[in-house]
Amino acid sequence: MLVGSDVHADLPGSTFELFEGGDEVLDGHLEVLRQCADPVADPIVEELYDAGRDAVVAANRALARLVRNGDPVPATLPAPLRDFFNTPAPLSGVSPDVLRDGALFYRRYALQIPIVLQFATMPLSYTSSTAVAALTFSGQLLKRPLERSFNTAQMVYDAMAINGFEPEGMGVRSCQKVRLMHSAVRYKLRRRGWDKVRHGAALNQEDGLGTLYAFSLLSLFGLARMGARFERQHAEAFHARWRVVGLMMGLTPEMLPTDLDDAMRLFARIIGRQLDPNIDTGGLMARWLEVLEGLVPHRVFKPYVPAAIEALLGSKVARAHGLHTTAEQVHTARRILCTTTSLDAALPGHGQVRQGIDLLMWRLFMALFERAKGHKRTTFALPPL
Repeated sequence: MLVGSDVHADLPGSTFELFEGGDEVLDGHLEVLRQCADPVADPIVEELYDAGRDAVVAANRALARLVRNGDPVPATLPAPLRDFFNTPAPLSGVSPDVLRDGALFYRRYALQIPIVLQFATMPLSYTSSTAVAALTFSGQLLKRPLERSFNTAQMVYDAMAINGFEPEGMGVRSCQKVRLMHSAVRYKLRRRGWDKVRHGAALNQEDGLGTLYAFSLLSLFGLARMGARFERQHAEAFHARWRVVGLMMGLTPEMLPTDLDDAMRLFARIIGRQLDPNIDTGGLMARWLEVLEGLVPHRVFKPYVPAAIEALLGSKVARAHGLHTTAEQVHTARRILCTTTSLDAALPGHGQVRQGIDLLMWRLFMALFERAKGHKRTTFALPPL
């Protein structure tokens, strides 16, 4: 758990060890959320898709012009969609300073957090049979996994940018569009015979909470495992900013704790409920391992890809995915990961010099990201009917 004023590297071996036991009250709430999807966005998307292919194409054409938060909502959109986009972002209750600190935290670890997202968040998402069933329905993650990863990263970077929630930023619009995309996926899954008795509602609220925390809280765990040390207030700000993202994505406010420790316990319980020790990912994990091996900078590091996953997530995920590692490989992988935070420890912790370095590194990282994905911005279009 969080210790003192710092997040230490002596966290449990994996998030699953935080909350192994059940909690009848909490499980009862999560079971309710498991049957719930998005009561706001789902009817809007259903009405749009029921109107036919041309209506979806026209909506996407209009949405392509809606990029920045301050862009006017096109009058050509159906009234329910216009109302959806004109609804103010749920920023009340969180001070601008806290939101800014959360973005600055992401900027400081602009190299390390994406490593966690690739080597921990994605593999963790493949440990739930429900998530795997939803992820594989279109086959896109098998055909173009890196492209899908870039699209997700685009939303994350938009939301974590310093001005991400300001009129000139793009975080609010990106979150709104991704929320509609999730509703569109639910629409299609329902019509393909989604097994609600077995899996709950498609892309349900519990799944959404788990996904949100896999991006936010798992980043904190991963950073700690990589040797990063940061003050609790910065971790709280990072969590607060992601909590706002969760609200924008339609998650139930009552089940989004404001306290970081409560959120961590909730995350661990969700994982405990969903982790399938005998998961069959339908090829997703094998395909993702290929992607990761293609991303590592030198062939000498490629054999340590599975070990890096285990170093960040622990042995339970490694066993669930059938990763073949040795204790020595995991130890070496952890040392390699820790080198990414060694430079951070050598730099000034605060002040204008550090802010300037962080800004420079952020711009460099974003330039590399734009180059890697081909300088083409993700439009977050609704999938065709």
